[in-house]
Amino acid sequence: MSVKHSISELIGEAVAFHALQGRFDTEPHIAMDGGVFDASEARTLPEIVAMHPLLSDLPGDVADAISGFTTTVDFGGGRLLIAEGEPADALYLIRRGHVALESAQFGSGRICIETLAPGAALGWSWLFPPYRWHLDARAIGPVRAIAVDAKSLRILAERDRDFGYALMSRVSALLLERLQATRWRLAEMSHEHTGI
Repeated sequence: MSVKHSISELIGEAVAFHALQGRFDTEPHIAMDGGVFDASEARTLPEIVAMHPLLSDLPGDVADAISGFTTTVDFGGGRLLIAEGEPADALYLIRRGHVALESAQFGSGRICIETLAPGAALGWSWLFPPYRWHLDARAIGPVRAIAVDAKSLRILAERDRDFGYALMSRVSALLLERLQATRWRLAEMSHEHTGI
């Protein structure tokens, strides 16, 4: 497989991933812009996991397995969900609230690279050794997320190769999207700084 071909596949995956996220804008009882990922607290954890854009329609019946090593977590405004350099031990599925991805800017404090909304997935560093976060992620107001245990997810992906490949393809598309957002943010900052 050529590099050009694999990049075009990743772009295709990113488009498909965005289409899945867009599905939540039109389904009844789910309002992405209102900060609600799942409208019903009565919804079961396997259902919530199965309908998340990153994990929906994956090969096999993995929602029940994944929900066995997940937990719902809440973060108050200003709290870090992840901290750069700390162990990357979870994948976060954002259900409510917004999360700012931040990075240290040399000599200028922290900059916000991107803001994640409900339906977004947070984190890919859990997939790659040495399993350390590369950015900070800070709650903008109250945030509710599902934390998926990274080690268990890696084991499941290794055991079920079809699931593992599909998950890696989607996370790769997410990674490509985040790298593009970082590139645009850095270009925007350079423009603001130079006035060009």
